[in-house]
Amino acid sequence: MMYSLSIGGTLAPLFSFSWVFKAGALCVLTAEIPDATIAEAITIGDTVILERNAVEIANATLDRFVTTENKEGAKLNISASVEGAYTPLPYTYELEGVLYRQAGSSQGLWTYRLKEIDPILTPGSTVNYIDHTFLVESITYEVRANYEQMVIAEAVEAP
Repeated sequence: MMYSLSIGGTLAPLFSFSWVFKAGALCVLTAEIPDATIAEAITIGDTVILERNAVEIANATLDRFVTTENKEGAKLNISASVEGAYTPLPYTYELEGVLYRQAGSSQGLWTYRLKEIDPILTPGSTVNYIDHTFLVESITYEVRANYEQMVIAEAVEAP
């Protein structure tokens, strides 16, 4: 998949990012950008847009950025956030591509790790996996240079 990031209208190359979102809560995007010179063109409060195959999947406000340097050179780390307001899917989503599921809490709730991101799925949606139907509490996208994964956490209330 092809991802792109724009900060205040400046296109930024992506090395990795994480997007954690939950309905009714602060959603946070963190990203590592291999070109630290972009820091000269951005300011706190800029709009941050994350796209996947030219389709917007995140729109947030830049909260923080810091440049760091290591043996590979200088890079820029950013954090952006937005209040979560999502429209659940109007149908039950069949979960596919699950790498594994694990007990996520003492309440018997599950988390599911998937090998690919599916941006159609939103918090509050009803999901079915094998013989278990549940509401999605939160979703995390994890993308690095050589992989992408999506983690879904089950909500306390039942569908």
